[in-house]
Amino acid sequence: MKHYAIIFLMLVCAIPVMAQQQGTQQQEAELSTRYIFGFALSHESSDVYMTDIQQIDSVKTGEKGILLDRDILSTQLKTYCSDKKLPLTTSMVFVATTPKEAAKLQQQVMKAYKKKEVLWHLIKSEDFTFTKPVS
Repeated sequence: MKHYAIIFLMLVCAIPVMAQQQGTQQQEAELSTRYIFGFALSHESSDVYMTDIQQIDSVKTGEKGILLDRDILSTQLKTYCSDKKLPLTTSMVFVATTPKEAAKLQQQVMKAYKKKEVLWHLIKSEDFTFTKPVS
């Protein structure tokens, strides 16, 4: 019985240490500048919405430079569309490390939808700006 109490005590002590190590790994996420644009597609019409390319500073990136909290940025665009009473949309965020790379990516997205008959709507940065996710 005494051995079980010691094992239990060791487990209870190990959990906070593991949680602290995981928190340290999250803090070690690199802070970087990224260039992003959003894309929202309507389910109810042929409307497609795209934001300007915007610079976001000091965002957390994980392994291989992948942007963490990307879903939060996508939700920001979806909320904007909803607030503006735009038709039901699915929103995505595209991320690049340079403005040139972002522009190229934006052109690729537009090219993919060029064959379809869609109405393009540009959302200017004066109307909508992504805000840095806080996690």
